[in-house]
Amino acid sequence: APAALPAQAAAPVLIMLDALARLQAFDAFEALAAVLEAVAMPWRERRQALAELYLRHGYADSAAEEWIAACEQGGVDAQALRGLAAVAVARGLDEDARVFTAEAEALAAV
Repeated sequence: APAALPAQAAAPVLIMLDALARLQAFDAFEALAAVLEAVAMPWRERRQALAELYLRHGYADSAAEEWIAACEQGGVDAQALRGLAAVAVARGLDEDARVFTAEAEALAAV
């Protein structure tokens, strides 16, 4: 992969990653995910985009890892907490989902 790709490359790379996830082409997905890392976009946006993609395809654990990494690296934000709430719902952890949602709403109100 090139050392850096322009920000405009993010959308097509994410579309291709989405297709590969849908096809469960994991080796190709991993290779293309490395290309996404070379896209000139904020690190947190990249984590959020991958987390949303993972959750959309039923990979709740991977989605949670991305949102947790975003919080650990860049601090907690409402978007990550909403994502973690969605992961909690997917896992059947309704009380955790309520807590994450309430925290997200409190952060968004500030």
